[in-house]
Amino acid sequence: MEAVGDKCWFDYISDDVLLHILCFVPRKFWVDLTKVCSRFKMVCHDKDIFRYTDLQNCVGLTENRLKEYLGAGRDLIEVLNLNHCYWFTSTCLLNSLLKCQKVQHLFLLDCKLTINALAKVVCSLECLKTLVISVASLLEFSSEINLNRTFQQSLKHIENFGIHTREDITTTAPRCQQVSSQKTIFEYCPNMETFCMIASPGMNHKENRHIIHPLIKTEKLRNLKNLSINSTAYATTRLYYFAILAKSLAQAGKQFMSLSLSGLDKGVPILGLYLESKTFNKLINTLKESCMTLQSLDMSGVDLVNLDAFFDMDKPALQYLNLSHTLSTMTYIMLLRVSRCSNLVSLNLQGASGTKTHWGQHNLEALGNVLEQCKNLRHLNLSDLHLHLENNHTSPVSVLTKYNITGLRSLALSSCSLADSGPIKTSSNADYVNRVSGKRQRIDRHASSSVAVAAEMSVCRLQAACPHLESLEIINPGQRVALDNWPSTLPLCPVSCLVGDAQLIQVSRWTHLRYLQITGSPGVTKNDFLKAIGESCQSLKILHLAYIGLGAAMSPAFWDCLQYFPALLDL
Repeated sequence: MEAVGDKCWFDYISDDVLLHILCFVPRKFWVDLTKVCSRFKMVCHDKDIFRYTDLQNCVGLTENRLKEYLGAGRDLIEVLNLNHCYWFTSTCLLNSLLKCQKVQHLFLLDCKLTINALAKVVCSLECLKTLVISVASLLEFSSEINLNRTFQQSLKHIENFGIHTREDITTTAPRCQQVSSQKTIFEYCPNMETFCMIASPGMNHKENRHIIHPLIKTEKLRNLKNLSINSTAYATTRLYYFAILAKSLAQAGKQFMSLSLSGLDKGVPILGLYLESKTFNKLINTLKESCMTLQSLDMSGVDLVNLDAFFDMDKPALQYLNLSHTLSTMTYIMLLRVSRCSNLVSLNLQGASGTKTHWGQHNLEALGNVLEQCKNLRHLNLSDLHLHLENNHTSPVSVLTKYNITGLRSLALSSCSLADSGPIKTSSNADYVNRVSGKRQRIDRHASSSVAVAAEMSVCRLQAACPHLESLEIINPGQRVALDNWPSTLPLCPVSCLVGDAQLIQVSRWTHLRYLQITGSPGVTKNDFLKAIGESCQSLKILHLAYIGLGAAMSPAFWDCLQYFPALLDL
């Protein structure tokens, strides 16, 4: 730091201002900051530094520095986030966490902490209200709760609980039967308000039918307001979640603030059977009762045909709605009903094409109605949808840019929606396909220049309409994305092949991007777009590329372009 006379510039600012500055410095540098000078050391021990400690993904933080940091803030830390700190050993985490007696909210996703060590940590925290953990086996976790009375007593103050399971997808029936014969965590957490189950997505989506109802008392669920699961095929995970859901629905007048029904139409056995009409009626009643309080709703993969009564009702508090891969005979009607949720912040319509392959003119008009009514929309997902029309009177980009979408921060689109190509050609001499007898079909690199220019202009118009995007996904409909919970069943879109170098270069206009995914762009022939994006998007931290061009990604020039991404953390 440059000095003025005998003083440093920091000598001219107050301790409060210096504290505010140091709060933005990653905690892995805390030890280094304490060695700068005595004043820095004093400020670094302020309670505001330690109160909310976020060490998530803090790559480079060593075990010794973790122990030193937690040891210094042992009586000050209230929120401790160690999510995805997978390099710390169980012994290191145990010894460090045992020092932090005042922690109220503890996050340990993807940490190597054994069940036995976890029990010791929880037993040492008398003020714990929030616990989020990862376990290798739900059965092992359940057994520890049922056998350890001290652990049971320590859970009585838990209000928010999240569990991430990494079980083998081939979980057997005997293991499920063992889990079902044990008491659940609800038995020892009478004040539970939030319950969330997270499971690593499996590539095998065959469902295990060996699901048996566990022992859950309805009265233990009286305070439950938030219930969530991500799509999973793990038998014991579904056992826990859907059994709790069934019991929750049995309560008259039950109101939720957050609810996930993901995969409910996938033949999920509840009470040993598929979803019964009696249970389904309770579900409808619960949804109706929750209309005024519901803030988050996940219905991905659910058949919406019989849920008209719920969607017809106003939901003034709803902010987050996931309708990805939902089944609906009238997508147009569904979108009109969504437009009534005027306070939506996030809307996921990925693959929500119902029984149709393409979205029609009415669907695009209904989408426009959603954009017009939902003025607080910040996140929109329109991927895995064919948005180009047989008779293209209105392009998707025209619909998006017609309304005020400057508030959007994340956007996911099918690449064919950017190829403003007009009516789709299906004849054998289509200009985007070059068929040669006896050879594989190839992409014609000399597609219509007017189409290419139109597609390039579409990207420019879209960027002008939402210039503050931080997250952008451009995905070819039908392109398989690794670890996708809902793998696409659509064929690869030939119209998406029109999106090439010129169009992707325009992505560099979004200078605020932090996350970018481009999947399925065979029309790319060079790496110029990558260099342009790297030079303009200096804040880009996550870059995912798949199926780009025909071998372009493997050229040395591709790897050379990575030098233009100074902030890149994940590739």
